[in-house]
Amino acid sequence: MSPLHGDSMWMATLDDGTVVGERDRGWGEIRSRVVRLSLVSNGRQFSLPDRQPEYMQAKTASVPLAGGVAEIESRWIACRTAGGSVVRLRVDEKTGNASIEVE
Repeated sequence: MSPLHGDSMWMATLDDGTVVGERDRGWGEIRSRVVRLSLVSNGRQFSLPDRQPEYMQAKTASVPLAGGVAEIESRWIACRTAGGSVVRLRVDEKTGNASIEVE
């Protein structure tokens, strides 16, 4: 188990001001109401720009071919900007390194 596993999670501010975390509600329940999205990892908070047209979040994981338990490798949050670009903020669960990707 990596040192950050279980410590990283997304936090979302909803259109009514309520703040919910990954452990509070499922993404499908709230994604249309998100006005701010952050990723909290190992005591650091990374936030995307507020009030973007669309927000997304996901994890990447791997499972050994011989079977076993899936291991989360990274978590990311993203937003689609008004111009159509996708800005993704990814945190590696093992190293804690953060990166920004733009599509």
